[in-house]
Amino acid sequence: MCTTYAGELAEQVLTRMLWSRRSAGIVRPHVPVWMFGSRAALAALIVDHDQTHPDAPADGEDRVTSILEHVLAVAGDVAAAAAAHRDWVLGGGEGSEPANPYRCPVAGINARAHGRPDPQLLARARDVLTYLPALAGAPESPRTTAGLIRELRAARDHEDRELPDVDDLDLP
Repeated sequence: MCTTYAGELAEQVLTRMLWSRRSAGIVRPHVPVWMFGSRAALAALIVDHDQTHPDAPADGEDRVTSILEHVLAVAGDVAAAAAAHRDWVLGGGEGSEPANPYRCPVAGINARAHGRPDPQLLARARDVLTYLPALAGAPESPRTTAGLIRELRAARDHEDRELPDVDDLDLP
């Protein structure tokens, strides 16, 4: 689906995260969300799923289904928050403006400070639904999750960001 090597690696890592909570846990501390490029919202939604549904299936098709249901629920919540704001505006703006955590920059700062995904990325849940089915197939790469992480970080090395040396990462 992606046209760059780094994009293809990011999609392979996301597929691993979709199919395995363990893989997602390995990826989270070592791959900043920006490395997923146009797929950063899916990475954020997987993290949000794992944090808000700790008892959800840990592996396989049931996990993928649980994440899809979560993305659908978040997309509905985003739409409801937008509708509440629209109704408030159309009603003349009387009363308190409805809170919309998906559009509040402070909510994003607070989320990051508490180890939660940025709500502005979660707000892209509807967009994620357009490409999630293409990434939901079982992982096909023979490479390990750690190997994919190393390759992705190396491929994104040209980014203007400070990253620790990939050889110094403590990956299983």
